[in-house]
Amino acid sequence: MQVFTNINADILAPLEAYRKFVMSPEISASLEASVARKGSKFLSEGRAEEPCSLDYLMSIDHERHAGFPLHMHGIDINYKVLSQDTQRVNAKHLSEIRRHDHELDDQLQTYLGARFCALKAYYPPQGHIGWHNNWNAAGYNILFTYSGSGDGYWRHVDPKGNGVVPKAENIVHVPDAPGWHCKVGYFGSKKEADRVLWHCAYTNEPRLSVGYVVYDQGIWENMVEEIRGA
Repeated sequence: MQVFTNINADILAPLEAYRKFVMSPEISASLEASVARKGSKFLSEGRAEEPCSLDYLMSIDHERHAGFPLHMHGIDINYKVLSQDTQRVNAKHLSEIRRHDHELDDQLQTYLGARFCALKAYYPPQGHIGWHNNWNAAGYNILFTYSGSGDGYWRHVDPKGNGVVPKAENIVHVPDAPGWHCKVGYFGSKKEADRVLWHCAYTNEPRLSVGYVVYDQGIWENMVEEIRGA
């Protein structure tokens, strides 16, 4: 997994425009109300970081894991997701969310050549996404993340020398950087045991992540070069 903060200005501009919309007082309050309605077992018990702990990771039935996270205190604001469950957010905001969603994808997918947007996730303070591996949607990933002051983190298990069952000694802790940063890497399928990437994230402040997936390594490598700023 590569991490860098020097993002090309032509890519940063649409990301920042989208971030300002999502984190505007009215929209962020609406999203946080939606997250609060859903609730979180771990948050209510004062254990908000538990889904990102070693104990949680090792308690997973690794062989039968579906790929999706079992616990998430946040909301996927990809319009294609929200449109299937319009009760998740205030109806008056749906058209705005759709417009900004499409504008971001049109600009970034055209510029980068990404096939589709896999995730647009907003996390409130104490937001988290528990350990999972996305082996149900294997591919080359590009994940943009925004954190105001960097008060959050990402963790993954280095797949080198690993297998389907993660090893505690291979856990890598990556603090969030203030502002935007980018992570790029390959998420392997269950058939690629040495490329399975277990990962999770936690934040103490509002956090936004936008992820794209491609299936061709050459295209992905070119995208990574385009993203890196001077």
